Amino acid sequence: MLRLARACAVAAWATWAAGPFAWGQTLIGSASVWSTDCYQITPNTNSVSGAVWFPGPVDITSSFEMRAEVYLGNNDGGADGMAFLIRNPNSLSLGSTPGGANQGFGGITPSLIVEMDTYTNSLNPAWDPVGNPADHLAILSNGSPSHNGATALAGPIAAIPPNANIEDGQYHDLRVTWDADTEVMQVYFDCLLRLETVVDVPALLGADDAYYGFTASTGGLSNAHRVCNVQWNPFDPDVLPESVALCPGAEVVWSLPAGSTDITWSPGDGLSSTTAAEVTLTATLATTYTVTWTDPCGLDFSDEVAVTLVESEDVVEQVTACFGESVVLDPAGPDATVVWSDGTTASSLEVAESGTYVGEVDLAGCAFTWTGEVEVSPEYVVDLGPDQTLCLGTTADLDASDAGWTGAPPLYTWNGVPGGATYSGAGPGLLEVEVEAGGCMFSDAVLLEASLNTGVDLGSDVALCWYDDVSWNTGYPGNATSWWGQSGGAWELLGVGPEWDWNGTEAAGYEALAASVIYAGCVESDTLGVATVAAYDPELPASVHFCAGTSVVLEAAAGADAYLWAGGPALPSMEVDDAGLQAFTATVDGCTVEAVVEVIADPVPPVDCGPDVFVCEGTEVVLNAGVFVADAFAWTGPLGPSTEPQLEAVVSGDYAVTVTEGDCSASDQISVTIQPLPLFELGEDRLACPGTSEQLVAEGLPAEADLAWGHGPTAASIPVTESGTYTAVASWNGCFHYDAVQVTFAEPLELDLPSEVKKCPEDTVHLDVGLPPNLFPVAYEWSTGATSPAVGLFEHGDYSVVVSNACESLQAAVAVELESCACQLHVPTAFTPDNDGVNDAFRPAFNCPVDRYVLRIYNRWGGLVFTTDDPAAYWYGQVPDGTADDAPFFTGNGVYTWQIELNYFQQGEARASHHEGHLLMIR
Repeated sequence: MLRLARACAVAAWATWAAGPFAWGQTLIGSASVWSTDCYQITPNTNSVSGAVWFPGPVDITSSFEMRAEVYLGNNDGGADGMAFLIRNPNSLSLGSTPGGANQGFGGITPSLIVEMDTYTNSLNPAWDPVGNPADHLAILSNGSPSHNGATALAGPIAAIPPNANIEDGQYHDLRVTWDADTEVMQVYFDCLLRLETVVDVPALLGADDAYYGFTASTGGLSNAHRVCNVQWNPFDPDVLPESVALCPGAEVVWSLPAGSTDITWSPGDGLSSTTAAEVTLTATLATTYTVTWTDPCGLDFSDEVAVTLVESEDVVEQVTACFGESVVLDPAGPDATVVWSDGTTASSLEVAESGTYVGEVDLAGCAFTWTGEVEVSPEYVVDLGPDQTLCLGTTADLDASDAGWTGAPPLYTWNGVPGGATYSGAGPGLLEVEVEAGGCMFSDAVLLEASLNTGVDLGSDVALCWYDDVSWNTGYPGNATSWWGQSGGAWELLGVGPEWDWNGTEAAGYEALAASVIYAGCVESDTLGVATVAAYDPELPASVHFCAGTSVVLEAAAGADAYLWAGGPALPSMEVDDAGLQAFTATVDGCTVEAVVEVIADPVPPVDCGPDVFVCEGTEVVLNAGVFVADAFAWTGPLGPSTEPQLEAVVSGDYAVTVTEGDCSASDQISVTIQPLPLFELGEDRLACPGTSEQLVAEGLPAEADLAWGHGPTAASIPVTESGTYTAVASWNGCFHYDAVQVTFAEPLELDLPSEVKKCPEDTVHLDVGLPPNLFPVAYEWSTGATSPAVGLFEHGDYSVVVSNACESLQAAVAVELESCACQLHVPTAFTPDNDGVNDAFRPAFNCPVDRYVLRIYNRWGGLVFTTDDPAAYWYGQVPDGTADDAPFFTGNGVYTWQIELNYFQQGEARASHHEGHLLMIR
């Protein structure tokens, strides 16, 4: 068994002994031969991918090991890495999914992948989760670079902890192992175990054979990717077998892994060397050999093997067996080949009879004859009989002797205690006997179970009153119990079942009760005496009614020995005048009879008409007795009799009512006074002219009433001079009546008209003397005959208007006069542009604001020499280039024609005018 002696240490592998240069490799894509046993999968070029596949297929049902030296470039900022693959023979040879992140294996499925990724794909967290080491390892499957989901088997993890750069221009050792027995895959990088997972490789790939190789790719970043000295070896975690059986002088060869150093074998007996990686053992003694060594990664290991020597001389063995037992004859262990005398060839033989058994043995080339002489001792028959059930209070007697035994006297042990051949008085439980006879052990056991029938106990004798209910239960299931009753000294069967119920009436005529239980193979019974008392009924009612304020007599039937009323006499009867529960007790032959009579005091109807009523006329008065549901109502009073629960009192007077409920009735009376109202009228709302007075009178006011106006006066008639709502309230014996009237005074008329108005000749003057709405309609009359508040006057002259309503009339006059309103334009007739500071420029002037202004100047031939729309612009005689006869920029002396167009506002209206004239220019 292989044992790791110390913790893993980082060390470079020794160079493996590579075979001759293999020309059978398949190179795909960018892959090329780099050197002997070395392949460049991608050059240091962007966006390329390649693969190298090694000869095969190889067996993946057995344990294997792959070793290689991998080169991942010399640019830490490069990309993207490479992968070791094992794929189904029918899978793709190069990934179909583009992109450097797929490292050439994207889409190769079924496949098992050991990824060596040198770029963090931050844009795709599925490929490289957040926080993932940049240079990492992972075990993936089926052509997917994702570290999420079912295709990711292990990792990601830093290739070299904690997060070292592997794009360092160096070759790194990659080792991948798979144990077919445990299905454990391990990935080592530079001798460090970095990944481990359980995977069924044949099941994952769907085949027993597969191809292995390497893929790589680049994208927007690049690196050269190479692999060298690739080995595919059988893999066995144990170097030496656990044990080996050898003939004396036989030889066996043991080998350690290639590259092992510091080797020590111990002991050295029979070994060709104690320090060599491969030694030959010549078997001379049986012992355990141990070896220690250091592997190429610097790890210390140890292993051991147990060596046994096989006998080569004939063997005779005496074998004894007890009766009924078998023995296994095993001459030399499971690795031996044995031919028995009966022709069978099993390495061992199981026998159960006396006799001689011979086997010809061959083990590890050693041959000998093995003879086994088997003797089976006679049988001692021990039989305690079948299991037993012990009834209540019984025991068992057991016998373990064998009348046919002729050997030496046996030894007996009962439940571990020595004893004789018999055992008496055994109680419930398991009783086991062991008999040692003729050197062999014989045994038997019997289970003595206590019967589940543990007896019957019905209790003491009973005396039953006629109202008693008694139940007896034996506790046994089903029909195991029979119930018997004794009457006149004779027993009769009453019924069958676990329970029996009797009351005093049913038990009458019986002197005793018995229960017989047949259960669990045993019979048990019990009997009790029974006496009964005849029934007595006090014949009291459950409840009695009486009207409150009276009484009722309660009386029990004769026949009892004693009577007692709770809180009352020890007599058969009692008079009760309070409501409640009356408890009664009678005694008959020791039996007690109890009764409770509910005495119910029926209430007298709670008639209450309330206090006397005083109301004002118009208020509804409904009388009620305070009871709304009863058998009968009877009202009397000014309105005559009535049988309704309620009565409306519409006149003053005394009213009485009697209410009957069952056998009880009650009465009450009430006095009703209805006070007339102090009615009066103030009349309709009023309209009045300004400066007048209105008289308000409370018409129809009773002489007994008092009157009060809302603003203070108490007279029956008042004058008012202001607009408003006037309210009066009359009172008479606490009853009130009020009325209100609205008095509105009109506003005085006003006339606002100027005495003089000026207008332009072409304009119309608009005058408006309209007033806001008044209480009375307003009429307008102009001297022009117009009757509207507003008029338009086009002619000048004197005008007047009259404004009137039902209360007053006003008159006013206005004079309309003319005035000049046109825009005044002044245009010079000459100017002298000689730069002497006097009259050097031409510009028209006007006395009104203009909205549009255009000035045009023409020469004597009608040619336009100057134009402007700026009222502030001057003309100095300048002309456009080429328009003058004798000057390129300024015109000469002469007469010029001008035109002006004006748009301006006058009296709020837009107006337009056109003007023309002549201008003399002198230089």
